Amino acid sequence: MKQHRKIIYMNLLTSGKLNDYLVDIENQAQNMFLQIVKQLAKSEGITEELKAKDQTE
Repeated sequence: MKQHRKIIYMNLLTSGKLNDYLVDIENQAQNMFLQIVKQLAKSEGITEELKAKDQTE
């Protein structure tokens, strides 16, 4: 962002909102990651029971 969106970066930095913005982006990324992992596990038929039964499978 600092290199590619310089104006937005400077506006957020000078207004004191940069940290809040970055925390929000981090939270969004974590939520997206968790959704993708859940979708992948569902499509592959991976359940908690399977993980407990045979971890190498």
